[in-house]
Amino acid sequence: MLLTVVFGERSDLTDLANNGALWAEDLSANRTQIEAIWKAGGVATLFKTQDLQDVLVDADLHEPAWRELRVLRAGA
Repeated sequence: MLLTVVFGERSDLTDLANNGALWAEDLSANRTQIEAIWKAGGVATLFKTQDLQDVLVDADLHEPAWRELRVLRAGA
């Protein structure tokens, strides 16, 4: 399973959520998209800004089946 971790605001979170587990930084634009994903019955996680290692520790607890990691930043 693919785990995608997003730092910064991105406009493509719905697409990313369709490809596997999505964890996105809790920022205004991200929250709007994630709430729409939730409303549609999708699964995604918002996290408060922290370093990648801390995010991965939390993600690993909740998404133990991930085998591939993709880390994205705003605009990338």
